[in-house]
Amino acid sequence: MSLTPGSPAFPHDPNGPAATFAAALVRLAATGELELAEVLLHAHHVAMKSEASDSAKFYELQLTLHDDALRLAVEKRDSIEEALAVVSAFSWKLVASPVPTELVELRSRLNAELADKGLPSVADIRFRVRPGGGTHNVAVHPSTASWEQIREIDGVLFDIGRRQTAWIQLTSLDASGFAAHPPEAVAASDRPVVFISYSVADEKYVDELRNHLAPIRRQLAEVWTFREIVAGEDHHQVIDDQLEQAAFGILMISAKFLASDYVADVELPKLTKGTSRLLAVIVGHCDHSEITRHLYAPWGLDPLSEMTEPERDRIYTQVAVALRQALGAES
Repeated sequence: MSLTPGSPAFPHDPNGPAATFAAALVRLAATGELELAEVLLHAHHVAMKSEASDSAKFYELQLTLHDDALRLAVEKRDSIEEALAVVSAFSWKLVASPVPTELVELRSRLNAELADKGLPSVADIRFRVRPGGGTHNVAVHPSTASWEQIREIDGVLFDIGRRQTAWIQLTSLDASGFAAHPPEAVAASDRPVVFISYSVADEKYVDELRNHLAPIRRQLAEVWTFREIVAGEDHHQVIDDQLEQAAFGILMISAKFLASDYVADVELPKLTKGTSRLLAVIVGHCDHSEITRHLYAPWGLDPLSEMTEPERDRIYTQVAVALRQALGAES
């Protein structure tokens, strides 16, 4: 779900349209419309739009919903509009529309392949434009999905959708209107951050490397990938924060890494701005000369994809030793 105001000014609510929408959800849950609140919480897309005049008395809540949710929202239109009016003191009109056909078909195809692999179905597939440019698909996973399952599901989605993927997990509301299973707070750390930049298609090699970096994670540094994001967090903001803090970057370079708009437009510019020290590991054959020409990699630039497991272990060990030495010099 994303909130996109059609007007920058919502005079009744200094916190903006997102706060109004959240207050309406709490209101619905508190008045016994818990199912309806859940439907809105998990809407495919939400936008709030005012009329052109700043003094307009009517605002639109624009919802994009799947079939059953769409029917319920239309049936309960009065309840939704009343909840918004109560928390904002303005009149509201609900405009509901179905999810685009191509995304419905993508979800159906993905879930069919996941069923064949024994993986849980996703609740939704959403299309997003990234802040740094480009687009990606967002998979909405059930709260019961494990991290290992999420990795596998996103790999399947990447192969089908041909866009870099991202993920979120469903939360739910209790009768008081608050998340029944809120994410646990993660304590801030003053240890150096080692940011691993990679394509989700190459996650097998990232997992292998992380095993070799486990002692460093325990003793010296935060070794970070986007899988560390806690469900419910703004993943763009979390990634941006980690990039800003990164003392070291490990680039897992492949053709899919080079093809990623997010890597090219967001991660690499921040990692190469001069405050991070970079280590390059070549995952697959590709023209990486522009990235690696200023980087010294004592383990060489042969691709991991052509190595045996023991050969890859030798590379990962060299990376771990180099990183430990660099971290020791930094401390």
